Amino acid sequence: MHNSRLVFKFAISNPRLLRLAYSCGHLGRFVSFRLPAIDKIRDEKLLDEIYSRVTTPGGHGKQSSRQRFVDVDKVSAQVLTHMSRRIVHDIAVSSGITSCELFDAISSLENLEFYISDKYNHLQCEGRVLQRIYSHSGEMLCGYLGPLAAEEKPSRLLPGTLALYRVLRWLPRYGAHREINLFHPTTKTYLSDGRLKEIDYDVFASQIIGRFNFVRCMNILNLNSWFSDFQIRNGLANVVRSIADDGVLLLGRTRPDGTNDVTFYAKTTAGLKTIERINSGSELQRMVNDLSSSGGPCRTTSANRPNASES
Repeated sequence: MHNSRLVFKFAISNPRLLRLAYSCGHLGRFVSFRLPAIDKIRDEKLLDEIYSRVTTPGGHGKQSSRQRFVDVDKVSAQVLTHMSRRIVHDIAVSSGITSCELFDAISSLENLEFYISDKYNHLQCEGRVLQRIYSHSGEMLCGYLGPLAAEEKPSRLLPGTLALYRVLRWLPRYGAHREINLFHPTTKTYLSDGRLKEIDYDVFASQIIGRFNFVRCMNILNLNSWFSDFQIRNGLANVVRSIADDGVLLLGRTRPDGTNDVTFYAKTTAGLKTIERINSGSELQRMVNDLSSSGGPCRTTSANRPNASES
């Protein structure tokens, strides 16, 4: 009988209640933040906790906090200093706060354009009492029925949350919606004043050729996580195509202990050449080698290179 009970998560937006729930260990499993209230949260620590608990369709996680990439940014700034043109793209940035930190580290450099992208940062919210949250491509992220949360991948102790998700996803859409922007307040400021520029980019589908001189791809193309090896190879090839000749790719992963394993690659006609490594380096080294040895997308001609100022 115990397994047949529908146990739910409760959806709340009050900052004080959230802090209490998140600080009480197991209690945090039974609450979910109401995403439409994201603009009301100003507490930095609470924002970090909220971002870490947001999951995209398929159960992919978002993670963002200040000072995560201090060691990586130091090397990035050194690499960019030696470039004559600096068209930067930071992929899958979550809240974007680490993009702001990298921009600050290189803002004094000339000929700088800084682009950011995240497939799941602009969401659509439908309804009031019965609310559903969708990605811009129409995938249902989560939902709420009064005080109850609906999520695709809750804890196994909360079968009611998944059942409610399936019911809400089955119901027809309303059509009318309002936008939810998951960028950090600081990121929104940087975007509004032009320090950062946002582009629509899907690492697995977008076909941009030779546009960027420096691309950061952290914590998205990770082995043994959300995507198959085939998807990762395809995503890596797309990212490499987006880099101009002699540009640099920063590829890496943050481990659970906070350690960043990163490799910096220069894009040459012969393939991707390692120019710097932090800690253990990228776990995709074998895929990088395969891509280079197979004569993959490591050559860009000026004839098919789009104008880098277009967004």
